[in-house]
Amino acid sequence: MHPIQSKSAIDIVSFLTISHQQWEAKKKPSPTATTSEIATNTLTSTSHLTQQLMPMLIEYGWVERVGRGHWKVRHAYQCPTTSIYAIEVKRSDWQRALGQATPHTKFANKTFLAMDEARLPKAKETLLGALGHAGVGLLSLSADRLKDPLEIIANPSRRSPKSTERFVVAERLLAVRGSGGNSGFWGHVFGKLITTSSGDDPRKSALLLT
Repeated sequence: MHPIQSKSAIDIVSFLTISHQQWEAKKKPSPTATTSEIATNTLTSTSHLTQQLMPMLIEYGWVERVGRGHWKVRHAYQCPTTSIYAIEVKRSDWQRALGQATPHTKFANKTFLAMDEARLPKAKETLLGALGHAGVGLLSLSADRLKDPLEIIANPSRRSPKSTERFVVAERLLAVRGSGGNSGFWGHVFGKLITTSSGDDPRKSALLLT
């Protein structure tokens, strides 16, 4: 199926999937839902739904119109990924980095903060306490040839989020992989295209496609 990268579109397909499942369980007289029902339950305006979202979902093969103002799902929605790991990479300032990493726990099975080993605090009690409270792990990266380049200092418990945020991220990952790439759009940072300081750009690695 064509990836759905819009939160509103995913909400619609998810709602129609539930409607169809309720009909199969004989809890509803019909597998369809009206435009008004969909708009109310997905917090979407009727005009946006009928003019933009439903035509797109019909084109993608996800929904079909059944009579005037009635819709049903053609394929039950299911998250296309089984595991998502999120890694927030920062060189220093772990407080700020943790603040940026914590929202990833809404969609990721495991979230990690990866930092330069030389810039981590010597006494890590406060850092590890904050990480544990947020449910975020810690990876230490080192350029010292005498040390392991990567060390897992804190490994968080696996989560099983079922949020719309997870579905959106999963669909966007599916779209990237389906296009044959490893990364989405590479934006500029402070007017520059930031990449690795040495070696090949890992986003171009064929290993990530395996």
